[in-house]
Formats: sequence, structure tokens, C-alpha cells
Amino acid sequence: MKNVVEQDQLLHTHAAVRIHPPNSLTEGKWVVSHLSEHRRLAISPNVCAILVAFMGGQSLLEAYKEVTETLDMPLESFGKYVVILMQKGLLVSENNPDHIFAYNIAKQWSRYGWGDAADYHIATFDYPFYDYSDDGYQQDTVLMNQYVTKEPDINRTKEYTAAVHLEVPNTRDALDSLTTSFRTLWNDPTTLQSIDVHHIKTLMATAFGRLRSRRIRGMSGRADLVRKTSPSGGSRHPIEGYVVVQAVPGIDAGIYHFSVGKHVLEYIGKPLSDNELALIFFGHERAPFHPRAYVVLTCIFERNMWRYREPRTYRTVYMDAGHVWGTVEVTANQLGLMCYPQHGIDEPKLEELLGLQPLEEAIFFAIALGGKGDEYERN
Repeated sequence: MKNVVEQDQLLHTHAAVRIHPPNSLTEGKWVVSHLSEHRRLAISPNVCAILVAFMGGQSLLEAYKEVTETLDMPLESFGKYVVILMQKGLLVSENNPDHIFAYNIAKQWSRYGWGDAADYHIATFDYPFYDYSDDGYQQDTVLMNQYVTKEPDINRTKEYTAAVHLEVPNTRDALDSLTTSFRTLWNDPTTLQSIDVHHIKTLMATAFGRLRSRRIRGMSGRADLVRKTSPSGGSRHPIEGYVVVQAVPGIDAGIYHFSVGKHVLEYIGKPLSDNELALIFFGHERAPFHPRAYVVLTCIFERNMWRYREPRTYRTVYMDAGHVWGTVEVTANQLGLMCYPQHGIDEPKLEELLGLQPLEEAIFFAIALGGKGDEYERN
């Protein structure tokens, strides 16, 4: 790297660079992250101003004029800063291929409001994966054996010590009771029915219940894998199901957890008032019906992270949630219910009510349910 920069040379702040203002996570310092190089550096306010000046691309003189509008800095000192930032890979030429790649990803994805997802993609793009067309399976088996010697792989289900629980239909029986074809449901939704306890039990058993198990052969220390109606990479099934009942005939109002191990609905929380529910599930105020219950989807990260210890694992758990949501929607349609998914939730309050630690098990979203007679009248 040369130690002198031509005054008319066009430079860019690397498109994978992100500047973070002082906060509790940065210990009160300005910090710059280089996503594609996986580095974080503490920087001074002067360096921050220089990086901002080169965003979008400028020559040294153009950037210098912009910076000196607020900072008193000799051109020589400015040039030295620029050289150091180039050596650090924070400032690059306009034809730098890594910069161009990050710029195009950020620009294209931002059109859809996917800024954070773009950053995540840039940061994990070059992660080394096994080649399963070659010897990837053998390497994977060796790795799993190494994992299990340090920690058993047994996290398949969650249970509360609930004194009250409700039996639900066997998942296979629940499926057998749903006789309308998907093609028919897609083209002609079934007639609305008044929601009752039977609908809640059938829906929860279908969406979250265990269909069957599969033993992992040739490896001790690992519990049988669970098979459900929705697919999950590696049969990890990180998604847990809860239902907050407001007013459904045949079932007491309150909070329930679906126990996959016991195949029951566990009563874990007292009823909530209409006002409390409106504040917690504020996004569901947009539903075109009066909600009678809310199915809450959470994610237990450990289940996936034991098996898949790569940075992209976080992306896959949302695919699992999407599959479960699709199953809930199809089942609700089959049962003659209306449903409405929403991310607009007071997550801290609901996590408190469910007794969750969000870094271990986090709330993803909730689905409001209603039936015949719950529709809002249209003006």
C-alpha cells in the first residue's frame, strides 16, 4: 500500500463498513464494523467524520473540504488518516470487487426494507461449508461425534410443571379429521364456524404435535429426532407453540403451552384482561375480526445451534417459523376459522408472562384466531 494518496484519486468508504455511535454495547466509544472482513475497530470522532465524507465516493480534496467545515485539520494530517484507513481496508478504490459486491447487495435489498438482512448476508457470505458431494458427510459425522462428547444432544421438547393440562387429539388423528383437500381450501375457503375448544386442540395438535420419531443410529448421547407436520432442517424443530385464550367456549381463558413430550396443553398463565391483550398484541388490532385466541410462536435457539454452529443458522429458524405459520393457516381454514399473523407484539411483556429468557427462547410472532360471528361489520 502506498503511503501517499493522489489528491484527485476517487475513494469510497467500503460498502461493508458500518459506523456505530457510542452506546452501552460499544462501551461509550465510536466503533466501525467491517462486515465482510469480520473486524470491529474503535475509532475517534475525527476518523468517523472522514469515513462519512467518503461515503458515496469523493476525491481526497473534495472530502477534505467537507471535513474541514466542522473540523480544524491540516491537509497533511488528513492525508495520513486516509492512508491508514486505506491500509485498514476501510477506504477503497471504486473498482474494488469486494466493495462492489457489498454495495450491490445493500442497494438491491434495501428496496424491500431488508437492510439488516443484507448486512447479515454480507457478513456470512464467505463462510466455509462442507462439500457434501465429496466427503462432507464423513466430515459432518466426525464433527457430530466431537460435539456429543462435550454435550449431549437431548433438547427436543419443553415442559412446564403445570398443575392443570388439557388432553389433545393424537396428531395423526387430528390430521385424519381434516378431510378437505388443499386445492379446495386454496380456491374455495370453507364456511366459517364458531370457534370452540375442539378447534383449538385440533389446530395445536396439527401444527405442533409429534407425528413420529427417528432414531439416530451409530451415535450415543443423542435423543431421537422428532418428525412433525412442518419441515425443519435436520429435524431440529426449534419452534414452540403457545396459545393465549381470550374467549373460547369449552376452555378456560388463560395462557397455554403445547407440550410435545406429553402431547397436552399446559395451563401456565392466568387470564388477561381485554385491555392487557390489546396492549400486548397491538399489531392484531388490524385484524378484520375480533380475536378469540392468539397462537404464539417462539424459537428455542439451542436446538438448531447444537447441530448447526454456523452464522447462517439464525436465518434458518425463520424458515421453520414460516412453515409452521403456513400449517396453522391451512389448518385454520380447514376448521372454518379466520387467522391473522402479526409481528406487532409487546415482546418483553409477553416474554415475562411466559417466563422466557429471550436469548434462549424468543418470541417470533403471533396469529390471532376468530370464527363465525367475530367478523367486524364493514361500513
